[in-house]
Amino acid sequence: MGFYYNTLMKRSTLIIGISVAIGIGLSFLYVQIITLPDKNPSQKEQDTITYDPDLAPPKSLQGSIIYMDGDVKWQSRTATESAKLDASTSIQQGELIETGDNGATTILFGEGTLIDIFHKSSVAFTQTLPANIVITHQRGKAEYSQETLATPLSIRAGHLLVTLHKGVASITLKETKNTDSQVKESIVTVKVIQGSATAVYNSLNYKTKYRELDEGEVLFYNDISRESEIY
Repeated sequence: MGFYYNTLMKRSTLIIGISVAIGIGLSFLYVQIITLPDKNPSQKEQDTITYDPDLAPPKSLQGSIIYMDGDVKWQSRTATESAKLDASTSIQQGELIETGDNGATTILFGEGTLIDIFHKSSVAFTQTLPANIVITHQRGKAEYSQETLATPLSIRAGHLLVTLHKGVASITLKETKNTDSQVKESIVTVKVIQGSATAVYNSLNYKTKYRELDEGEVLFYNDISRESEIY
């Protein structure tokens, strides 16, 4: 009886010892797996992008001022108001250009997007990614030229969004304010000089309206009543 009991105890002890050893081995292997060092830390560092508010997204396009005359103002990404521009500068996403009574400027993005900004106008470069350039036309008149379909060009004027399909379009936004400085009239005029364009807006009852414009056609859009006509 004593011999059988001792043998049983020895076997139990051996089994427990083997189980503990296996458990420790698996735990050690698990720790090794989760703490395995990066085989290519340099690549990981390259993929890490540090955000800098002074700079536009790395892949965004930068524009070049190729013509400037009269009173032209420029507002950087971090500025709170525009400052007079005395020399040509690059234009990046998030910046703004304003012209005075006698001001005018021309800005080129890449090889196919040209923007002529006339006097008493304001244009903001909302997005300049190669996948889609988005301009916010805030005031006045500008002429937009798009020579390629590779980089879509969209212009927002009020609640109207215009997409230019490889051509030239002139856009004018004119507002009239009352004595309380509230806008009582806001008219956007879109003239397709060459090519074609698509204009989209929501009506006051939230229905999406699409207007296709061909070469030579003019769209008049009322941003207050959200109505439009084509001539």
